[in-house]
Amino acid sequence: MLLNCFFKDAPPVEIKQISCDSRMPMEDCIFFCVRGIKDDGHSFIKEAINNGAKVIVYDKPCDTSLPCIYIKVNNVLDVLNQVAQKFYDYPGKNMENIVIAGSNGRNAVAFILRDIIKHYRRCAYIGSYGIEYGDVKLLSNEPTLTILENQRHLKVMHDQGVEACLFEADSYAMDLQKLDGVNPKALIYTNTSASDGDRQFIEDHVNSLARYIDHFQEDLDIIFNMDDPLYDQIANYHDYHIVTFAINDDNADFYADDINITADGLSFYLHCFNSTYQVISNLLGLQNVYNLLAAIATLVERGYPIDEVIAACKNVASPEGVMEKIALGQKYNVVIDSGTTYESMINVLRYARKVVNVKHRIIVLFGLNSYSNHEKRERFGTILDEYADLVILTEDDPYEEAVMQIAHDIEKGIKNKPTVVIESREDAIAMAIELLNSGDMLLCLGKGQEKYMYRSLGREQYDGDSAIAKKYIKKRMEEENAII
Repeated sequence: MLLNCFFKDAPPVEIKQISCDSRMPMEDCIFFCVRGIKDDGHSFIKEAINNGAKVIVYDKPCDTSLPCIYIKVNNVLDVLNQVAQKFYDYPGKNMENIVIAGSNGRNAVAFILRDIIKHYRRCAYIGSYGIEYGDVKLLSNEPTLTILENQRHLKVMHDQGVEACLFEADSYAMDLQKLDGVNPKALIYTNTSASDGDRQFIEDHVNSLARYIDHFQEDLDIIFNMDDPLYDQIANYHDYHIVTFAINDDNADFYADDINITADGLSFYLHCFNSTYQVISNLLGLQNVYNLLAAIATLVERGYPIDEVIAACKNVASPEGVMEKIALGQKYNVVIDSGTTYESMINVLRYARKVVNVKHRIIVLFGLNSYSNHEKRERFGTILDEYADLVILTEDDPYEEAVMQIAHDIEKGIKNKPTVVIESREDAIAMAIELLNSGDMLLCLGKGQEKYMYRSLGREQYDGDSAIAKKYIKKRMEEENAII
């Protein structure tokens, strides 16, 4: 394409690439000076030009002395979104794209939606589990891709017949306008974590959500958790039409009561449109009631038949590492969960306390990364002290910090319960499974589906909590059968 296809008064220079990464080869490329959380693209103009950039798009004073075409704009991110869509021929325009924002439950809601939507149309996913469509599964280092990555993948998906895509939006994605170009048909807001809930976060989050909603308001279905503290602020921000779901407020459009949580699943009664429906699912825990409500509300608002949606909820699969029950025929319970907020941990622990008989134990395997502050570590210890019967502390991306030091900081909050520290996470899981008696429950918390561990030498391969747990459950069952 020619440069003047993107910028009216620009010369007709051939453009073959667009980029915001100055390290890449840039022949016939437009380089956009994007300001991120840590780095500012304006600092890398020289590197971009040395790597072949033909055009520089910028929005603040910078060095423009090197030979190149410079285009000054009011907001680089706005222009990048517009140019990227045009460069890739607006791939998301005719797709049913759904953005899922919030602190917890984004991936679970996405997987519920995907499991149901796939019965009607080809559906893709982009989020913390990577990029998935058809037989394609790609890993990603971030829960939300960059503006350019989103457009590039949407183009490939669209060309291969994908008709819908589910996007996870992390807490920074909307501020960085990463999802402005995906043309969503619905925005779901799951919840706000108390650890994210300081006044400045709330104010910033409301503003970024409102900006995003305003950007797409005419074509956007807004699905919001009415039990969340952000709801009133968003509802009062503008006269938005919001479809609500809740457990604690029967004024919600989709309201659940008579909730029954068991070790094998859940059920509840859904009230909507002056009718009542029973929802049964093999998903675990109270948080999945919210996740199911969010998915059902979205699909029904989008025109999917409510009876078919509710019937499909019975067999939806939880994503690996999200309230995942490992059931291989053993007489004890093992649950894997990737949640790292206080709310997610408390939800899992309360689920365990509800379904485990008081005669049996709850063993919790847990660790924190080196970026967690000392106050946070002790607070997690306090939660474990309240709910667990035995705590096994281990590694979870320690980077260069000693696992024993992190564990020691968590232990400060554990006053009454026995605690063991095992540095190797695999060894810790192996020991935990050996300790389980019939009826006990092991909770492996924090790592979830991740297939890597950040240690002192950098990112190293890790088999994942689910695979390791299955390995040692099978090993123990084989040993027990051999003795018999």
